[in-house]
Amino acid sequence: MHRMILFSVFCFILLPLVLLTCPDNLLLSRHSKRPADVSETATTITKIVVHSTIDMADGASDQMAMSPPLLEANSMISPFTLSAAAQPAIEYYAGQKNSLGDENSLDAQRLLSGEQLNLSLPFSHEPGLIEIRFCDETWRYYGIPGRLNYQVSLIVPENKETLAADGTRLTEAWPLQIRAEALYDNSLTSQCELTGFDVMGDVHGLIRLQPLVW
Repeated sequence: MHRMILFSVFCFILLPLVLLTCPDNLLLSRHSKRPADVSETATTITKIVVHSTIDMADGASDQMAMSPPLLEANSMISPFTLSAAAQPAIEYYAGQKNSLGDENSLDAQRLLSGEQLNLSLPFSHEPGLIEIRFCDETWRYYGIPGRLNYQVSLIVPENKETLAADGTRLTEAWPLQIRAEALYDNSLTSQCELTGFDVMGDVHGLIRLQPLVW
């Protein structure tokens, strides 16, 4: 009976203790070796990621050098430019005869004081501030996102005649100057100038009075 008890104690208590405390224990070596494997693997993966990141950085820099728009987020693909075309609303000086039978000269850039001058302004990029200077006066307009083409108008100021009624030159012809800033970067500007606008006569001179008949 005593032998059976001692055998049971040895098998269930002493033998496990011996196995657990043994330095060459396979169970302990497996558990102690697993973290080392994970650590080595992690180190290897880290090295691969670092090298891969460097390679990607080199590739990105090469790609950026080939594609200028990627160099800076705010840079534009092409220069900020504008062009302009002017169209008088009345076109009194179009070579036709007036109501009195007088033939007007043909001059697309000859205007009347008080006449509306329509401008077509296409831009290469979205404009912000649009500033127009004509006859010593300034008009300002403001662009909106997503729009590149603008139709604006101004009224030719009075008392700015360059030609007298008989065609005698009073002053030099007026230039029309346009300056614009890019919407998302006001340091980018563009300018355009239309020259040779003469002002002769006044829109009030086109008014004719009809006598009242009773």
